[in-house]
Amino acid sequence: MVYARQQNILIKIMVIAFQILTVTKRDASLAMEIIQSYPKIETRDAFHAATMINNGIKEIISTDPHFDLISEIKRVDPLKIK
Repeated sequence: MVYARQQNILIKIMVIAFQILTVTKRDASLAMEIIQSYPKIETRDAFHAATMINNGIKEIISTDPHFDLISEIKRVDPLKIK
């Protein structure tokens, strides 16, 4: 049952157009601001958030609740995708 649910989630994620973005100096600068504003966010996730914000990406599929702290980003919990 759990495997089928996970498989269903992965299929839904795969239909989303993926694009690999280059991290820029602007992203790094914003990531540092995010780390200073939200000390509980790990560096890696701060870079994810900064790159998203600078590229107009509004949603992230993640189980990490600390993304909820960043007002410019809406977190979508993959465990709640139906």
